[in-house]
Amino acid sequence: MSDRPPVAVSLIKLAWCCLLASVLTAALMFPVVGGLGLVSNRASDVVANGSSQLVEGEIPGVTTMVDARGNVIAWLYTQRRFEVPSDKIADTMKLAIVSIEDRRFAEHNGVDWQGTLTGLSGYLSGDPDTRGGSTIEQQYVKNYQLLVTAQTDAERRAAIETTPARKLREIRMALTLDKTFTKPEILTRYLNLVSFGNNAFGIQDAAQTYFGIDAAALNWQQAALLAGLVQSTSTLNPYTNPEGALARRNVVLDTMIENVPEHADALRAAKAEPLGILPQPQELPRGCIAAGDRGFFCDYVQEYLARAGITKEQLAKGGYLIRTTLDPDVQAQVKNSINEFAPADLEGVASVMSVIRPGKQNHPILAMASNRTYGLNLDAGETMQPQPFSLVGNGAGSVFKVFTTAAAMEMGMGINATLDVPSRFEAKGLGSGGARAARATPGVCRTRAVTAAR
Repeated sequence: MSDRPPVAVSLIKLAWCCLLASVLTAALMFPVVGGLGLVSNRASDVVANGSSQLVEGEIPGVTTMVDARGNVIAWLYTQRRFEVPSDKIADTMKLAIVSIEDRRFAEHNGVDWQGTLTGLSGYLSGDPDTRGGSTIEQQYVKNYQLLVTAQTDAERRAAIETTPARKLREIRMALTLDKTFTKPEILTRYLNLVSFGNNAFGIQDAAQTYFGIDAAALNWQQAALLAGLVQSTSTLNPYTNPEGALARRNVVLDTMIENVPEHADALRAAKAEPLGILPQPQELPRGCIAAGDRGFFCDYVQEYLARAGITKEQLAKGGYLIRTTLDPDVQAQVKNSINEFAPADLEGVASVMSVIRPGKQNHPILAMASNRTYGLNLDAGETMQPQPFSLVGNGAGSVFKVFTTAAAMEMGMGINATLDVPSRFEAKGLGSGGARAARATPGVCRTRAVTAAR
């Protein structure tokens, strides 16, 4: 190509652009123009379904479980994300992300055609420096398919594959997104969706993870750092590559000096500032395992809601606020009492207690505890068996005598009444433990005559 005259090179480039424009136009019109057969229909269905999910679907958020006083018991999530409205995101952040990722964001209709043609030309010619051209809308589509829609590794790979087919689907869905929402709405959705590294999803959690502040309080240099991370959260991680992260932050600030010159002085001053990140990422404990002595109750709440129709998977993605009846004072007293008589490391013993307030309409649980520590270290006597509210794991043993006696007294039996029972009774679902013979055959109970008592 280098030995061809300049005019020929220009004509070839023009021909390429015309060809690419024709391909794009035909591809975008394929649902309207007939004759493309079953493949086109299926592709159209894929785009339509994907666009519907983009418009109507929800993104995963953190579910927070609290006790009766509003104290956090546990956070349940698959992606650590807290959605915030536009007015809770600093303008510095909005300007930074648009400046570095899509400076013509306010002008295009969801697709920057100039950038797209350049990117496709780079793909076809094998020039990596000319690829790209993705708008905020297109990046939202790709991230939504990767972080929300994809359920398998194959689907996740397909969401980010570098092919013209995926790019065309992305373009059509981006155009739908731009027709459905305003630019401020799209920008807010984008900032609430994308990953900022270190398990932080969305701008609110990113601000907390790196700086310990809310998204509304981000200054110029902080916003620029976070905007720069979107390009590559792994290679630009400020905790493992502070020099690279600082350089990228300053690139973002340079683009802002050019694109928002009215803030040039403040932006130049921001370039002289250090990274200013926390010593360590501020993460959020996940699941009942981090709930301490309330871990058993946390498990119970999830089981209770599952029976009511809200699965654990839905809880981990739904961003709910679960208000419970657990009284922190009663819980502390119950836990202390149990530990006093049965330490957590006492071999072969699991002592449990639940405190339930009586009532006619409901029976709120005020406390639920076990002498065992809720955890995974079996050598230290820890367990995750739902001992306080289930027969799974260790059997209830002599606790049943209380209920047997109460039932006998309700039937009018006196303190001297005697019941004849078989010497052996086999049952299912009662766990394991107890006598040595019962351990070998779970669910086997050896019985004797039971005398009703006061």
